[in-house]
Amino acid sequence: MLDDAPPRTQVLVSRQPVVDGRDRVIGYRIGYALHGQGGLSAPPPEDAGAVLDEVLAVIGSEEYALGSRAYLPISREMLLHHGDALPVDPERVVLRVRYVDTYDPSVVAVIGRARQRGFRFELDDLTRTELDPALLRVFDAVEFNLAAYGIEQVAGLMPGLRLRGTLGMAAGVGTHEQRDQARSLGCEWFSGPFYMRPNVLGGRPIPVGNMLVLLELLRLLGDDIDLDELVGLIERDVGLGVRLLRYINSAYFGLSGRVRSIRHAATMLGTRGLARWALVAASVSGVERIPREHVLLALTRARACELLTDRHHLPAGSDVLFTIGLLSAADVFLGSSLEAIVAELGLADSTAAAVLEHAGPAGETLAGVLAYEQHGVGIEALGPEGAPLASALPMYADAYANALIWAREALAASR
Repeated sequence: MLDDAPPRTQVLVSRQPVVDGRDRVIGYRIGYALHGQGGLSAPPPEDAGAVLDEVLAVIGSEEYALGSRAYLPISREMLLHHGDALPVDPERVVLRVRYVDTYDPSVVAVIGRARQRGFRFELDDLTRTELDPALLRVFDAVEFNLAAYGIEQVAGLMPGLRLRGTLGMAAGVGTHEQRDQARSLGCEWFSGPFYMRPNVLGGRPIPVGNMLVLLELLRLLGDDIDLDELVGLIERDVGLGVRLLRYINSAYFGLSGRVRSIRHAATMLGTRGLARWALVAASVSGVERIPREHVLLALTRARACELLTDRHHLPAGSDVLFTIGLLSAADVFLGSSLEAIVAELGLADSTAAAVLEHAGPAGETLAGVLAYEQHGVGIEALGPEGAPLASALPMYADAYANALIWAREALAASR
């Protein structure tokens, strides 16, 4: 008997960190859309409550508790349909409204009343180089997408914003130099690929001891692991060994018996599994800990690549894909160029090519995960460049969402 039920509509969600001028995460820039038989579409206003509940779950409870907000796009239709009963918590969101939607006076009126109830609003997608000062009275921030809006135009508008106490959000920031330029002009919020790129000219130094341990663990993960070498590496760093055993014996792993030694842990988790969790433990501890968000993004990349292994029927194993995803973030961990790190690690040619050039099936999978991380459901806006991912968008979205949940749980258990 054939199943005549219509295919389920899938909610696709993506997020990118929003940071302040000191690179502290203050929220996440959210993208979302429905995917059904006809492709991508915006949620109908009458379904906004249920859809936005699912969308906002992309930020974990511990992240909300730390003060993070969802920078959430809201359509003209949603604003007008819900009016004075917007279906979200004002303490958890900054609502993003497109500039063209403010041409409608009724939209501006809804925003004004919502601000009186504690909502904050950001003006997005500018199409002009001048702003109506009256409009700034109902917006807390204005977005400047540096991928489309030149730094000279930002320079022309920021004095007027600062005069009225309106914040500048620099989005699409590609490099630390761009971020520094925008910050010098008065922007206070920043989002874009720069956050997961190394700031090799300054910033947080990595202690030599920590760097050597991380490098060695990455090298072992990228090669055929020798158990004695791995155990010796972990045991030489007494603090790492203690932290790792405490981590493995936590409720997160749910092992039936207590693990009392690093070698015993290898029999329970496998050699490659032990190396994986040692790397997590080393990343989130020590004298100079790597920022939580960097570790979270790296683990999410790695897990997403791993989850996509079977779906793409890749010849490389899932452990290899996990390692390639993790290695793609090594430059941020270690504050050096990825080329220099890969050369130092002495990886197999195929692994190095996948990480550096996105070559081969494994490298193409990594490229897709990185594209989804940076562009999310807006990948179709890239045109021909984004076409390969756009056709498989639900698969990447599902893998990334599940990977993010896994990474948050793994990270929470390690602290």
